[in-house]
Parts: sequence; C-alpha cells; structure tokens
Amino acid sequence: MFCNSKNIFLSISLILCLVNPTDCMNASAVGGGRIRIGRVFEGNNITVTNGQTYIDGVLQNDGGAEIFGSSSQSSWNCKSEDIKTYPLVNDSGISIENSNGDIDVLSHDGTNAILHITKLGATEGDLNNIYADVIVTDKSLQIITKYLNPAAKALINYQLLLPKINKYSCNFKTSSGDTSIKEIDAEVNATSMSGKINVEKIIGTTQAKTSSGDMKFKTITGRLTATTQSGSVEAKKIEGPAQFTSYSGDMDIDTVSQNTEAHTASGTLDIKNIAAILHAVSTSGDMDISNVASHFIGRSVSGRVKAGEIKGNSTIDTSSGDIISDTEGEFKGNSSSGNIKLHKKNINAPITIATSSGDIEICSGTFDAMLEAATRSGDLSSDFAMPVRKNRISAQVGNGGPRVSLRAASGDITLTQN
Repeated sequence: MFCNSKNIFLSISLILCLVNPTDCMNASAVGGGRIRIGRVFEGNNITVTNGQTYIDGVLQNDGGAEIFGSSSQSSWNCKSEDIKTYPLVNDSGISIENSNGDIDVLSHDGTNAILHITKLGATEGDLNNIYADVIVTDKSLQIITKYLNPAAKALINYQLLLPKINKYSCNFKTSSGDTSIKEIDAEVNATSMSGKINVEKIIGTTQAKTSSGDMKFKTITGRLTATTQSGSVEAKKIEGPAQFTSYSGDMDIDTVSQNTEAHTASGTLDIKNIAAILHAVSTSGDMDISNVASHFIGRSVSGRVKAGEIKGNSTIDTSSGDIISDTEGEFKGNSSSGNIKLHKKNINAPITIATSSGDIEICSGTFDAMLEAATRSGDLSSDFAMPVRKNRISAQVGNGGPRVSLRAASGDITLTQN
C-alpha cells in the first residue's frame, strides 16, 4: 500500500518472493524497469524483457488503475495493488459485483485465472475501508466489493485474466464504472448503472444492460441482447440473433447474421447488412436502413425512414415523417403526414400505400400491374399510358400484374419511369 509514491527504477536487480503470497517488489533487470508492488504466487512463470515484467506470459501494467477508463490515478491520493491467481476448470461460473469501479475481463494463454485488484482511496483510512471479498469453489469464482464504512471515499478496479482453454458462465455488475469483456468463450451477463459496456470477440450468449451508459459490441458469436436507458448502442459483426433497446440513444448496427430487433424512443437508427428479418422502431428519430436480406418492418412516430436494398418484403409506418424505400418484394407503406417514395426495378409484387397529408411517388422501369389509385384533393399523373378520370383510376396498366393500391387524402400521386 502506498500514498503519493513515486516510481522507483532499478538498473540491474530482480527481487522475487515465491514461497508464500507475500507483499514484495519485483523489478526488471534488462534495460531498466519499474518496481511493482503486488503479490507473486508460487508456480507463476515470471519473465522480464526490455524492462517489462510478464507473469504467465501477461504483460504487467505498472500504472495500475491507469488501464481502466473511469478512474485515473491522479484523482486519488492513495493506491494499493494486489495480484491473485486461482485454478479454474471448464464451465466455471465467474461473478464480479463492483459498487464503484471498473471491470476489465480478457483471456490469456495461461492455465490459471489472474486477478489484478487496484484499490484507490482519498486517504489511507478510506483505502482500508474497502476490500475485495473473493469466494472460490471447485467450479466458481465470485468477487464482491465490500465496504467496512459505506462513507469511505474509495473504489476498486478489477482486471481478470481467464485462461483461453476453458468455457465460462459470467455475471458482471457495476454501479458506477465501465465494463470491458474481450476474447472469452462464455455466456456473458453484464450490467452497469452508470458506466459503459464494451464487449468484443465473445463466443456465447451475451446480455448487457446499462441505465446511463453507452454500449459497444464487436464480433459476438451467439445471441445478443442489449438494453440501455440513456446511452448509444454500437454493434458490428454479430453472428446470431440480436435485440437492441435504447430509450434515449442512437444506434449504429452493422452486420448481423440472424433476425434483428432495434427499438429506440428518441434516437436515430443506422442499420445495415442484416442477413435475416429486421424489425426497427423509433419514436422520435430517423432511420437509415440498407441491405436487408429478408423482410423489413419499420415504424417511426416522428422521424424519416429511408430503407434501401431490401431483398424481401417491407412494411413501413410513420406518423409524421417521410418514407423512402427500395424494396424488391411486397411493399406496404403508411404515413399520416409525410411523403412516400418507392423505387422498384419493375412491379413484381403487390404494393399498398396510404397517406393522410403527403404525396405518393412510385419510380419504376416498367409498370405492369392492376392499379387502383385515388387522391381526394391532389393530382394524379403518370409517365405510363393509362386511362385517368379526374383524380381516380382503377384499371389494368400495361400487361397487368400484381395489385397496386395507392390512397392519398390530400396529396399528389405520381408514377415516374426510371
């Protein structure tokens, strides 16, 4: 334990304590290095290269808390560090519950779990009032942050290194800290009240939830469920079904292999490269959707919906926003007070469009359909030859084909040839 300590550099010396878990210093001998205060356990493989210390092949970070995002060392007067190792078997349960501080979990090539505990406190007394309660069984490792004095101004940051050779069932919870989980084969459940969650290269089902923090996901193999009250969501390369919910945050989703759901109350949706069905809902934000391999269902109360390269059917509803779509399959569009514009190569599937106070436009290379179109107080015009009586038509157009129904209460209807 030290307060306001300065880094100590040794030129050529190495001090190791290997008999029992004892507080000791270990420093580099090659090229100069820093003394690190911690615990070294018998059986660890310790090497020093170019002034850097490795335990079981893992580079040791001299800065301690500096590896974590939310708690810089400069914010605290006192710090202590500890390193513990634990044997783990396959399918072990891993649990970390942290009231104040970060959680950083990643894999390594060793055979034991390595836990780095960094405590930060305003004073030495505060530091002594917080500790990590570690409970170990044959198939579980549980870590809980506890306070002897709840008023203590202190926190704990955890970095847990898990052997790559095992699978795990993981549950991580922090009240006011960030959580980072990378490169493990595990079922993951991560919860944060007011911190960010970053999950990357996970094999297994992943569930994540924050109250007021952003979330990022990359390369997840398995089902993903992400919920945030007031944070943004970014996801890329999800190999499994995915469900995203944000009450007041934007979403940027790229490449999901199975069915996808995205819901936001007051954020924008930017979603592309969905290899199955996409269901997207936004209360007061715009949608930009592209390259959906199957059906697209989109609903927006007060935002624009732009959906291109939809390979299947589309159903899009807005209350007060425009709709622009490029759909290969059947199209259903409805807007209370927005325009609807549909692009198609040809009329190869049914189309049903209705607006209350917006225009309707269909752009197509050819127009062979059974058309029913009517506008109450707007104009009806066409680049294709067809009989028109005032602002209403019900007739076969061209060679006939799928049914096309267009209804505008107070807007124009236009059929445009590409």
